[in-house]
Amino acid sequence: MALSLHGLIRGAPTDVASPAGFPDDQFYSLKLCLELQLEAMLLALAASSVALVPDDPHDGVPAGTPAVNGLPWAGWLAEDLHLTRALTRDCLDDGVPLPSTMGLPAGSESSSAVDALAARYSAMAAVVGEMIERTDARSHPRAAERLAETLSHCEERLDQLLGQTLPRGTAWWRDHEEPGHYLG
Repeated sequence: MALSLHGLIRGAPTDVASPAGFPDDQFYSLKLCLELQLEAMLLALAASSVALVPDDPHDGVPAGTPAVNGLPWAGWLAEDLHLTRALTRDCLDDGVPLPSTMGLPAGSESSSAVDALAARYSAMAAVVGEMIERTDARSHPRAAERLAETLSHCEERLDQLLGQTLPRGTAWWRDHEEPGHYLG
């Protein structure tokens, strides 16, 4: 008996539609698509970082930037972000567990996302703060500038997430036992 690859991939047909419109036998495939899209977006991000090499100190890519090496990296990143958000919404609507790298179980409240983001930015700020302490700005001015920019970004994001202003110019992150203490 010949086995059809088409039947293995597609699965058994069903008439039960989910809130996002996917048949219930395709939830695993939906999650797989989201995981692959996340990886594709990260690969496009990495490739665009290598290909673009902008002179802008904030790595901004202006609208209408021509394609590099014949590939429109900036446009692809925007499209990939849109698709990733759509696939994530479909998973959430259907109760499909999100990939663990996204940090949220299906159906989580936004407060879970705020806590997860705050934990990551807190950990990143602690790591960057320690790196700043060990980096000689005279010998490595670009590194020192990037680290200061990254720490400032983390502090600003934490201010917004936590609804309070962190003390600037201090090692506030040292008050915690270890970097990433919220990461569990």
